[in-house]
Amino acid sequence: MDSPQIEKVVAFGGKIYNCLNEYDNGNKDAFNVIIDQLSDPLLDYKVLMKLLKEIESCAPLITKDHGKIFKTLLSLAFDDFPDLVLDNWIRSVLSVITSQPVHLRLALSTMVMCFKRKSQYLSKLTEVIPTLRLAEIGDGFETLGSD
Repeated sequence: MDSPQIEKVVAFGGKIYNCLNEYDNGNKDAFNVIIDQLSDPLLDYKVLMKLLKEIESCAPLITKDHGKIFKTLLSLAFDDFPDLVLDNWIRSVLSVITSQPVHLRLALSTMVMCFKRKSQYLSKLTEVIPTLRLAEIGDGFETLGSD
């Protein structure tokens, strides 16, 4: 019988908790590699899932000093994620916020900015697309019921 293939996913920089420890000891190289991976728009979803699970598991270790990793996590284009990846992203963000409330302000302001940008986009869109007013329709509505 064939055993199922287990696909190994490699994330560069090492385990996130090791990267955090190295960062705390003055070596920021591995930490920056993790940031670069998270920032990569072409990052494979399997690698992203691995990173998200690691972030979730070591969320209590992500202090204010490690805020760059949380800021990067929030800046991901999460609206394009498949549902499974989005669920993991949400769990990771919630884990960091609940275990280190110092990150709550950044999370809230980031979310507010998402809504603000969408609102600005919609207001610009309504400026470009003329609204249809009843006066411009003419006699269309008046003659509708008169037959």
